[in-house]
Amino acid sequence: GEGLKVTRGQFARAISLPRTSYCCIGHSFGEESGAKHFNKWWYASDSPASSVFVPFYTGAWEFAAAYRIGHMSKYDDRSAWWVFDFVANWMDINYRLMSIDVRKKLSEWQDRVDRECEEHEARAVGSDNPHLLFGEFQAALQSKVVDAWRGFGHHLIMKYNDGRINYPEIAQPIGYPAWWLQTFGVDSDIFPKWGRPSDSPPTLYELCGPGPFAKCSPQDLDLGELAAGEDVAAPPRASVPLYEVAVLLVAGQAVTFLLGWLLGSGRLALPGLVRGSTWRGPPLSARAAGGAALGDSCPYVAA
Repeated sequence: GEGLKVTRGQFARAISLPRTSYCCIGHSFGEESGAKHFNKWWYASDSPASSVFVPFYTGAWEFAAAYRIGHMSKYDDRSAWWVFDFVANWMDINYRLMSIDVRKKLSEWQDRVDRECEEHEARAVGSDNPHLLFGEFQAALQSKVVDAWRGFGHHLIMKYNDGRINYPEIAQPIGYPAWWLQTFGVDSDIFPKWGRPSDSPPTLYELCGPGPFAKCSPQDLDLGELAAGEDVAAPPRASVPLYEVAVLLVAGQAVTFLLGWLLGSGRLALPGLVRGSTWRGPPLSARAAGGAALGDSCPYVAA
């Protein structure tokens, strides 16, 4: 992006990025092994960190329809790519917690795929038409993976809906980690604050853990220890309650109005000024026509 052009920084490269479209791993056997029919591509739709690798055996023509349909310009949950892409993007809502669910489900299905492949390959040894067997097998397996991941995505929508955890019990609060709030100086002052770099973690990170659920309560915290971590947060600004600001504004407007009314009605004369008793400008008709001098518009003259 444009930001990196300005800062001239860089990110560590990886095979799994938000913009990754797919990942392939080649798995081949030598001619002398007698297992050349088992050669395959392991294919993961979208970002492999949140995708299941499914087999595509060489020589097998049949494969699941979910892997042959879909376009990036139109969402279609029949497409394997969109099914895995949705989960990868939905994880951004709360990656720390949701990645736990995803890794667990990912391991479950990847182990199942590996196990079924081994079992089917063992049965295919000595077959007269292994390509046909592998085509039927991989198409069925690929469809099961996509259907399961689609349902898993629906489960994640429900579980993390509205910024809460809703499974196994609904509406469980998450909130922000205590160390994150400390880093950005969150307090009773609601105005924006800027965090600043630090070589050491916030004090609350050490006391309460990385979160998102704090491993300590307010009663467990030592105020002396907290004071030592104040340098990791942005310097707090003087906090003024909003109701005090409102009272000051109203009072200032009232004083201004009262002073203007007293001066305008002649009930109050400022030192050095007296109320003029005569009009010394041109006739009012001329003034109305624009002929009055600038100084004639003021009814006060120096005493």
